Amino acid sequence: KYLEADHRFHLELLALAGNHRLVEVVADLRKRSRLFGLGSLDEAGRLVASAQEHVDLLDLMVAGRGREAEGCMR
Repeated sequence: KYLEADHRFHLELLALAGNHRLVEVVADLRKRSRLFGLGSLDEAGRLVASAQEHVDLLDLMVAGRGREAEGCMR
């Protein structure tokens, strides 16, 4: 369930840029590598923290705090 939500989150975020081709390329790359990233997060005990970072980013975007959201993605 986390993988699917994470996948949708990142693709929707990219879609905001209006570059459909970029969304396709990233979707393909994420599909090919998704299991590797999840295992690393889980082993490092960062799965919950990673999910919270996504929530924080979305909150900043909804609040119109673009510069802070940009910093959150770096």
